[in-house]
Amino acid sequence: MSKAELKRQFILKQTEALLVREGGAGLSMRKVADACGMSLGNLQYHYATREALLEALLASFIANYVTLVRDRSFQPTGDLQKDLSAILSSGLELLDKTEASRVFKELWAAAQQSDSLAAEMTAYYRELARFYAQTLRSLDQTAGDDNINRAVSVLMPLFEGYCVTRSALPQDRRELAEIWARAISATLDAAE
Repeated sequence: MSKAELKRQFILKQTEALLVREGGAGLSMRKVADACGMSLGNLQYHYATREALLEALLASFIANYVTLVRDRSFQPTGDLQKDLSAILSSGLELLDKTEASRVFKELWAAAQQSDSLAAEMTAYYRELARFYAQTLRSLDQTAGDDNINRAVSVLMPLFEGYCVTRSALPQDRRELAEIWARAISATLDAAE
């Protein structure tokens, strides 16, 4: 890896840490430069604008998160509800044990003000929807495409909402996974 690439990765790590600590409103190019121990001009050599920096951070975050999600080990048992519950619980655990939900909320908020970030976010959501559809199809090969798509349309907002509301939810992660598994299982089994 080149020296410039190592420097860009260091900048992204510092930007992510700053984003977690201070939120998107507190993220400025000057603060990132200070956190990296470099001049603003040096930072702008690597990332000309705050938007370019956030685009790079979003791309890096998505790539890392997708790898974490895909690498979660799972052995299907053939019991749809049990398998769904295990997958959902694993996904919720990933959100709880990492800074992923905090970073993602801040990047999502920034995307509401930037067409290019919004386009990146939409591409990520589409890829995530395909991944969820493949996962659900592997668990229930009898479900039709419409039911798979409906189940994905239930699943994605549940995870996204969990990122925002988890501290206020009355159920723990395991209970939520079971509740969601019942809802998704019913959606997969519904008459088309």
